[in-house]
Amino acid sequence: MEPIDPGVLFLRYREGGDMSAFQTLMDQLHVPLYNYLLRLLRHRDDAEDALQEVWLKTIRQRDRYNEQGQFTSWMYRIAHNHCLDIFRRRGRRIEEYEQKSDEEGEILDRIAASDPSPRENLSEKEQMAVLEEAVAQLPEAIREVYILRAIHDIPFKEIAEIQSAPLGTVLSRMHQAVRFLKKSIQITSLSEEKSA
Repeated sequence: MEPIDPGVLFLRYREGGDMSAFQTLMDQLHVPLYNYLLRLLRHRDDAEDALQEVWLKTIRQRDRYNEQGQFTSWMYRIAHNHCLDIFRRRGRRIEEYEQKSDEEGEILDRIAASDPSPRENLSEKEQMAVLEEAVAQLPEAIREVYILRAIHDIPFKEIAEIQSAPLGTVLSRMHQAVRFLKKSIQITSLSEEKSA
């Protein structure tokens, strides 16, 4: 059976108070939303706390949901803003999170991209571990674009709305993420070849 569209479930809850629709919505989005928060915040306890807060904010802001928009993008926007609040409370400057595309490019351009890596030499489990580690090293804004697109399959236009960034900036961030990840995997593959 095909899952019901999250927006339809949310409207059933918002308009008719259908708690079973809301529970189904939570069941559908719990794992992807938790994984998104975990990858941004990088600590399980923080991600679990944030997940609860995001659901509460979703309920509190239910009247703000525009039925023409994608519900999942709207909810990821709430999660994105909640993470920014966490970063503020931790004393991290928001400018670090929302660096201009040029600055991110300068950071990642130092790690020049090259031809596709010899990652075929790594087992699938090792590849995933290397990829997860490399993703964790990306600057937050770039990491968020990669997670939303590659893992959650959110369209770039919606990611731009989530990040309140121009579409070109989002596309640039994705390109930078891919270049950085290819280079990281290649370096790991080459070091394993040398040690073998």
